[in-house]
Amino acid sequence: MSDNITAPPVDPATYMVSGPLPAEYNDQFESDGIYKQNQLTVTATTALKRFNLHTVYTFEDTHSDTQGVEYFPSVSADPMLDYGRASFAVPNQVVLLASYRAP
Repeated sequence: MSDNITAPPVDPATYMVSGPLPAEYNDQFESDGIYKQNQLTVTATTALKRFNLHTVYTFEDTHSDTQGVEYFPSVSADPMLDYGRASFAVPNQVVLLASYRAP
C-alpha cells in the first residue's frame, strides 16, 4: 500500500478536507493492509466406461483494505475506511476436465 503521510486531515463522514493543505506531499510505500479470505472448494470425479469427468467448483469471499503496492487509500489517516470486497477476487470458479480413452 502507498501512503501520503503529509495528507491533510479528512472528515470521514463527508470525505472533505478539514485542514490546511501541506506545502509538500510525502508519499511512502509500506507493507501494510488487511486481507481476509474464506474459500470453499468442492471436487467431484466420475468414470463411465471410457469417459472420465473431473469437476472443481470454488467459492471465494475476499475482503481487503488495499489493492496492491501502488494503491493510495481514499483517506490516508484511516485506510480501514476502504475495507470491502477485494477488486482482484474471483468469487466463483468452475473447472471441468474430461478425457476419453480410445479403444
